[in-house]
Amino acid sequence: MDALTSLMIAAAVAYFMVALGGAVAGRFIARISPKWLQLCNATAGGVLIGVALCHMLAESAGGMSAWGTAISSALGGEADDPFPLGLFLAGVGFFLIISLEHLLGGHDHDTGHLHDEEESQDRQSSEINPEVESDGGIVNIKRATNTDLSGFTTLVGVSVHSIIESIATGSAQSADTFGIIVLAVLFHKGFAAFAVASSLQGIAKSNVTLWWSLIILFALTGPIGILIGGICKASVDGQGSAALQCLASGTLLAVGMNELLMPALEDKGSWKRRKLAAAIFGFSAISLLAVWT
Repeated sequence: MDALTSLMIAAAVAYFMVALGGAVAGRFIARISPKWLQLCNATAGGVLIGVALCHMLAESAGGMSAWGTAISSALGGEADDPFPLGLFLAGVGFFLIISLEHLLGGHDHDTGHLHDEEESQDRQSSEINPEVESDGGIVNIKRATNTDLSGFTTLVGVSVHSIIESIATGSAQSADTFGIIVLAVLFHKGFAAFAVASSLQGIAKSNVTLWWSLIILFALTGPIGILIGGICKASVDGQGSAALQCLASGTLLAVGMNELLMPALEDKGSWKRRKLAAAIFGFSAISLLAVWT
């Protein structure tokens, strides 16, 4: 067993444990206070956006100039003006997650308005018909269904991102490249797991066993992706690994914005300014780490 293989095994274990730790933290904070959960979601959203833009994309986009030049030349462009393939792949990753969310019937960011309208309609129904329960019935069933569906779309989106970045990890050609990728992934893996855990709180309340099964399934995407990357390493060169990183950065950007930041800011509860400040702090702090990494 060579040194790089040993490092891959260690990385697979680390990915799994950090994912579980982030999920447990999300479950714990959700049980303490919904306000703190939303605040942590906003912070995690800022962190994921910073990792996507200032770490993964910034470090990988420049490594695809040869492919970008080839594409530009093939399409009749200037040979010394390469097509921005890295940025394009990041956009593809971003819209991949957005498309999955909409195809699966994901988030409705007007949940705050809908929540108020449903409560108003619920109260009116109770006044007109006393037999209608104001705290139950069809409205609550719809809310539970929408929450569960939203949680599943987050799970799918973050899992797709995790597999892509883990394949990039496993396909690294050198120990130095491998170490850089692992460090970048571990920076945000816990926050991504936190996003999954917090989005599945509706399921956790009704079926803890299913919640744990989904969390473990998500945590396994890291080791599985590394295994796939290791198997395909021979056919993936440095630019191929950079392409996977750019694609993964786009998926992470979508998760940070659409699954964490926007729902937290659009929630009509308290601490709205605190959540915005927390998101900006998370983004700034993780971005500044690029100076030393």
